[in-house]
Amino acid sequence: MEDKQTKKLIGSCNYLGGDSNSMRVELGYVLSNKYWGRGIMTEAVSRIIQFGSENVCEDQRRFSIVITC
Repeated sequence: MEDKQTKKLIGSCNYLGGDSNSMRVELGYVLSNKYWGRGIMTEAVSRIIQFGSENVCEDQRRFSIVITC
């Protein structure tokens, strides 16, 4: 991820894989604390979750999100 104005690297959000049997997807992310509180990672994670639900889970009605730290 990059700052649109400065073109500097500010973070990363990655889809790490998923398993349709356990209905789990894994992702990782990091964002410079200078950019916290702007909704940047919320948008990125939402898009990754959407990708995972559309491409990993055959029955999207059974798809759920579990967040652990």
